[in-house]
Amino acid sequence: MGDLYEEYDNSLTIFQLGRLGEEAAAAAIILRGYVIMGTQVRVRTPIGLRIIDYIAIGPDGPHAFEVKVNNSPYSDLQSRKDNLIYGGAGVSAGYLNPNFPYGSRIPAMPTTVERVQCRMSPVIC
Repeated sequence: MGDLYEEYDNSLTIFQLGRLGEEAAAAAIILRGYVIMGTQVRVRTPIGLRIIDYIAIGPDGPHAFEVKVNNSPYSDLQSRKDNLIYGGAGVSAGYLNPNFPYGSRIPAMPTTVERVQCRMSPVIC
């Protein structure tokens, strides 16, 4: 059973590290002049659900940000869904964000992959 608990504890650490990486990315996005309008925004596309880490408004209009911590991959499926959203084919599928009410059309926007490097011990992003 020790292995199970060690693995479970490690996955919690990885989850926490991911959250810290997302917080560091949010700070960088804000420093570049964007205003974050939504986090973990659920968007329905013709090929499935896409959860966008951040949607922000900046000098160049609306923008989606996908945060990748360390060497996390940006999958082909994520890229295809993001291209559909960029083409205007996204509809809000979440209930919790007043800026993107359920069923509303998500504005066409490009996606930037925001890469963050973090260390586990001590945790530094």
